[in-house]
Amino acid sequence: SPDMKKFLITINEAEAGKGTGHVDLILVDLPSMEEGKWKVLAKNSITGEPDMVLAFREYFSADGKYIFQAGADRMWVLNASNLKIVDEKRIPDGGQVHDVLPTPDGKYALMTVRMLAIAPGAETKEATDGFIMAYDFDAKKIIGKPVSICMNCHRSLDVAHKKSAILCGIDGNWKM
Repeated sequence: SPDMKKFLITINEAEAGKGTGHVDLILVDLPSMEEGKWKVLAKNSITGEPDMVLAFREYFSADGKYIFQAGADRMWVLNASNLKIVDEKRIPDGGQVHDVLPTPDGKYALMTVRMLAIAPGAETKEATDGFIMAYDFDAKKIIGKPVSICMNCHRSLDVAHKKSAILCGIDGNWKM
């Protein structure tokens, strides 16, 4: 968490090498961990489609009140004190979200999303591309259209034909 008092652990459940769609969340007290103690502040399990949901990175909001959790075919906004779901969105068009980075004011979040796209000039008509999508926290909805940020550069490097112009994550230093 921004105040360095909470630490979130996410655990993807699997059976026989396949994801069950269940993600266990455990919020622990970081100062206690620094003293060698284990103090659980909250626990929850979130669920999606088997073999579709896979928890990736998460970010706390700047005020520490919310957690934005990437989950492959969906994203969750969680209450950072009890880990209850505040909002859940499925990613459209078969996209797979890897990160959900909230803006410093907490009004929006940027999501990195992998999805199939048309690759002009490629040997195949479809290729996986990396996109940025925007989420409006107050309206609880994904806004605008996905913006390709990988294929344009990779096309000029002649790698688009390999079906791999992929964005996995996002980090940001916001200037206000």
